Amino acid sequence: MKVTNEDLFFAIVKYKRANDGVSPSFRELADLCGYSSINTVQYRLNQLQEDGLIEFDGGVRSIKVAGGRWVYEEM
Repeated sequence: MKVTNEDLFFAIVKYKRANDGVSPSFRELADLCGYSSINTVQYRLNQLQEDGLIEFDGGVRSIKVAGGRWVYEEM
């Protein structure tokens, strides 16, 4: 199965939703998308960043989704 950049993007969004906005690690993304190498994840993430869909904060687990808001909501 070929995983596209779009699949990777939605894997990030799904992970962040399930984890209160925390970003997945590169290893977690590789596992989620079936990549054998985190270099592939890095390459794909760079493509998503070039497309303006994500940004990096400059730290571990620092993927920001463009336009995404991850806040706690009172029930």
